[in-house]
Amino acid sequence: MDEETITIKGVKISHPSKVLFPQSKITKQELVNYYLKVEKLILKELKDRPITLIRSPHGLGGDIQFVQKHPSESFPEYIERVKLKEKDGNLDYYIEIDQIDDILYLLNIGVLEFHITNSCLSDYEHPDKLIFDLDPDEDLDLKHVYKCAFDIKAELESRGFKPTLKTSGGKGFHIIAQMTEKKTWDYVHAYAKEIADKLALQNDLYTTVVSKDLRKGKIFIDYLRNSRGATTVAAYSTRAKEGAPISMPIDWEDLEKTKPNQFTIKDFLN
Repeated sequence: MDEETITIKGVKISHPSKVLFPQSKITKQELVNYYLKVEKLILKELKDRPITLIRSPHGLGGDIQFVQKHPSESFPEYIERVKLKEKDGNLDYYIEIDQIDDILYLLNIGVLEFHITNSCLSDYEHPDKLIFDLDPDEDLDLKHVYKCAFDIKAELESRGFKPTLKTSGGKGFHIIAQMTEKKTWDYVHAYAKEIADKLALQNDLYTTVVSKDLRKGKIFIDYLRNSRGATTVAAYSTRAKEGAPISMPIDWEDLEKTKPNQFTIKDFLN
């Protein structure tokens, strides 16, 4: 084993001093150390869900970045492969993560984000949560984003839900509600759209229009994350953005003093 390889929990990590986030000079070793700190928290989010990966093999700003939904042939045997039916009816393998070794291996090959679906592998055709992703115009004051989050919270509570909240690690926030009844993907998608459309009619700053050109100065209430096959970044996952921000669960009372990209891995490493 050369000096540029270390072993952590049985997983070989090559070039641990490699800088993955150039401006903040965050290394692969620091990324590994972060995930070791939040091991139990992130595994709780990832277990029993098909995982989509965002990979940047040469680090952020490198010449390669891509989305990976299916396991590579080179993945070790201990990373679980699970067959799921695609929209066209064909079966394909997806990735399941159920141990820290899986995460360490994936970090080593350049994974910077872990995304999950709204349903479990054990009951894939029945989503167990609703998610609304707030995507504001960058020039919009955050106070409007906070109000939008609270408006969604109030609407969900009026329907019997107890919504939770997390930062996206990017521009907005994610509002999550646990489903209490088994419903199909089509039902959940239509239900989320109905909520988003209702709120958009009540406030001119909110929109459900997908086209970016038509939502300047507005907050896009993204209900499309509730579609079969769609994904959302998992809580505690890093984002492939400078500074290694995290999608972090927060309490509702802390919303108005929190920025969407406020938390980074350095909050856990200091």
